[in-house]
Amino acid sequence: MRHEINVRFILCMITGCLSLALLVSNPGVLMAQAPPGPPPGAPRGPREYVPYDPAKEPAFKGEQELRKGADALRSGGDSPFPQIVKKVGPDLFELGTTTLDLKARRVTVPGRINMVNGIIEYLAVMDKRGKLHESLLALDVQPSFMHLALILLGLEPGEFTPGDPATRKPPAFSKWGDAVLLWVEWGREGKTERIPAATLMFNRATQKPGDTEWRFTGSVFGRGAFAADVTGSLIATWPDFRAIINAAADVGNPYRGANAGFEVNGRAVPPLDTPIRLVIEPAGK
Repeated sequence: MRHEINVRFILCMITGCLSLALLVSNPGVLMAQAPPGPPPGAPRGPREYVPYDPAKEPAFKGEQELRKGADALRSGGDSPFPQIVKKVGPDLFELGTTTLDLKARRVTVPGRINMVNGIIEYLAVMDKRGKLHESLLALDVQPSFMHLALILLGLEPGEFTPGDPATRKPPAFSKWGDAVLLWVEWGREGKTERIPAATLMFNRATQKPGDTEWRFTGSVFGRGAFAADVTGSLIATWPDFRAIINAAADVGNPYRGANAGFEVNGRAVPPLDTPIRLVIEPAGK
């Protein structure tokens, strides 16, 4: 039984790597991909997977539409996306479950603790869609809304050069994008705990809690779909060109060595399924 599970896990990893290479070299195939099934190694129980459905999820058709809407909101005009962006107070907006506070310069997203031990490739993914088997946090958020909220804060995303499968040249960031601060908050004994998100991670090379710089790299559009909406990738601990935020320091693939990548810091993380809030702020605040 153990051998069968290991084989299935290896096959899943190989399939995932091939899909990533195809996506970053040709974002236009996003909508052609079949939604992945529940991956092996999930932290508990069967995983509920909800594939991206543009008919049910308000989203943006492309970068130009998103930017035009952001400019209109910044200038004090009416929301060009009334079904997405709602003003609920002075300098306070709601984008679905995401809260944007322009005065405090802060974006807040609700979620939960998804893992309390093990290797991670993501600090956070979208709940019910991202790679929950290797993400510390599961966030209740539409990824494109979170992306728009960061642009409304005045943050600029990065840029990357696509890979070339013919020459085996991997994609690479040509511009990192603005630096951000990430915090995790949760309630305990009537008080709010607030710590840097990286404290919940453990650097396997240094054997110390994670200490990394986070960058708003932004995701990509292909065939009218926002890649992060399709894949659920939000905050990656090693390069994912579909994620919205990436760790600036590449500490390696955690599956390729005991001293590579990150794992959950079991000494700092709250219990499984603890409700949390992820807070994103400009690093130059």
